[in-house]
Amino acid sequence: MKIKVNQSLHGYSNGHQLLACSMELNTLIKKVLLFQTDLSGSNISKGFESYITGYPIEENSVYAFSRTWYADEMKRPGCVWTHTFLIDFSDLSLISELDIFLELFRRPIFGNYSEYNNSLDIELSDLQKSELSVELTSKDSFLIYLYENPDKTVILPTSTPESFENTVISVWSDQWPRLRRNFYFCTGALSLKEWDNREFDLQIIPKNSVVNIEKQSKQPLIMILSDINTINWGIIFSKYEKRFIRKFLWTYGADLEGKRSNYLPLLILFNAIYSEEVLLSDIFNLFNTYFPSKKEAKALKYNLLGTNSSLRFRFSERELVEGIIAYNDVSFIDLHELGLENRLLGLLERQEITLFEFANIVEQASPSLVKQDIWGSVTADTQGIIGILEINPDLSRRIISQFPSLALNSNIWGCSLKLQNTILKTLLDLGVSDWKPYIDVILESKSEVIFEAKKIVGAEVVMISLNFLNEYGSYLLLKKWIKHILFDNKSLFHKWLSDNLSKLSVGFVSELFNHFSFKELDLLNLPVKNWIKFYSELKPNISGERFFLISSALFYIGIKNNYKDSEWLVAETFPDVFSYVGSENVNLKIWNSIPKDIEPDQSDLLISFFDLYFGSKKKKKIDPPRYNDFQEILVRTLVNKHIKFNWGLQSFLNCFKSEKEFSQVIVYCQKFPKGKYLLTR
Repeated sequence: MKIKVNQSLHGYSNGHQLLACSMELNTLIKKVLLFQTDLSGSNISKGFESYITGYPIEENSVYAFSRTWYADEMKRPGCVWTHTFLIDFSDLSLISELDIFLELFRRPIFGNYSEYNNSLDIELSDLQKSELSVELTSKDSFLIYLYENPDKTVILPTSTPESFENTVISVWSDQWPRLRRNFYFCTGALSLKEWDNREFDLQIIPKNSVVNIEKQSKQPLIMILSDINTINWGIIFSKYEKRFIRKFLWTYGADLEGKRSNYLPLLILFNAIYSEEVLLSDIFNLFNTYFPSKKEAKALKYNLLGTNSSLRFRFSERELVEGIIAYNDVSFIDLHELGLENRLLGLLERQEITLFEFANIVEQASPSLVKQDIWGSVTADTQGIIGILEINPDLSRRIISQFPSLALNSNIWGCSLKLQNTILKTLLDLGVSDWKPYIDVILESKSEVIFEAKKIVGAEVVMISLNFLNEYGSYLLLKKWIKHILFDNKSLFHKWLSDNLSKLSVGFVSELFNHFSFKELDLLNLPVKNWIKFYSELKPNISGERFFLISSALFYIGIKNNYKDSEWLVAETFPDVFSYVGSENVNLKIWNSIPKDIEPDQSDLLISFFDLYFGSKKKKKIDPPRYNDFQEILVRTLVNKHIKFNWGLQSFLNCFKSEKEFSQVIVYCQKFPKGKYLLTR
């Protein structure tokens, strides 16, 4: 592959003028070339008979690289020859080594200029080779002065300018294309070299011109070769292959303005990247120092820190992600394009970090780096997340905010109370409106946090708990919580009972007998028909002492006669109580809870005909039953209550399921008038 390079020749012919050119030149480029190709000062200085000059002509997108010779063969003093190569900006990026042009410069023979009317076709492969021999200390000085002082005009006084040509060309070749085409230099500035108020970056001048040129320049910096700064840039160029450095500068310089001020930062970053002793945070510091704007060095930043980081040869993906997150100020880069959240999730999915480590990273991360809704993308098992919360309860607010459903897992309500309390408050902050599923799982877990839930949520917790108890029974609930909702919240309990009377389960009713005394059951104010219904449902599933307890409790409620149709509850339960107390092992505590009425009502006004005419008018004394004759005591109580409350005959007859109990009732009724009257009905 070849590139085409145009050329021109300027010299004296009735004044300094264009003598030959391989291309048509417009007025502007003619003007620039005419000025820049003339002698750079008023008089030639010894040692400066030949020098090179480089400068861009931006309007024409060409870079002018020329060599000037003093034309001492001319009679007129101050005449020069200048051979200029006009290199297209686009071709400048294809040329690796610019020293090839040094060999192509030709000093003209007077009157023979035709060869300069032809462009040169140069083999691209020839432009990749360099025969330059450069003294590193000298080059190091140039680098320091040019790039540590990017706003200065660097001026090197010398008597041997030609000895620095190779160094200047080497410095120029090391620049990336955009910087190359903005670099102004001259190795033979006999006076201050400038164009359009733009001073040349590098000017090599005669020693005797220092004072004059220093006065002319607006920002002069006199270069002293022995004055080497503490940073030895030559070492970098000796430490790494030139092509390696060049590739880095060219790759990432393309994303930067072609300013000298960008060279040193790139070189420093290059050295940092490949120096094992430099930390990742040091590289971040360099970005903040040299390229703090998101718009600067974007390609380099994303190449180093992005998904397919070129730093992976030194740092693992985990180190990169954690390093970015841990760094205090990453405002130098557009975080969105780093894909940190996806990369963090990738580390978790590839098991390069544990779920606990993931949680810690997310917790430490600024919201601008990692949003908390990242938890919504986590596919880790619930148990693993719960394990994290156990270790670090402070994470619960963030995690539960993203996973409210996590609070529906019973395992989480087996964690520490501190964690559970935090979760409750988080749910409250999230504005949960339906607490039932959360309270249900807390109840199922038998967690004592239920007491805190009542404080936070209020009466709704009691109502939900009563529904839970009604549906599932007591075996899933804390005993002390059951007592709390039944006894410490009486008004709520009674309201719930009234509202759910038709929905009460057998299990729930059975539970009432575990916690309430006979008197307390009576005070529940349940209709008799409901008690009878509950009893009929309970009977098939109870026996023994439990059977005695429930039948006795309901017999108690009926005998107290506080409700309409109480007699029918007595009729339903009397046979069972009577049968049970006929056994040998009667629970005296239960027995003693049953109201006894063993004294007959002897205040009869209506006396039988037989007693009136033939019997004694004196009331017969009835012997009391033995204290342990439970059935007799029960019979007398039944009869006396029926007489006292004037209950119906049918309910009285329904009390007897066997001949024994009925016979015992007849015997007792025969002992006093009202009893006899009861039989005659």
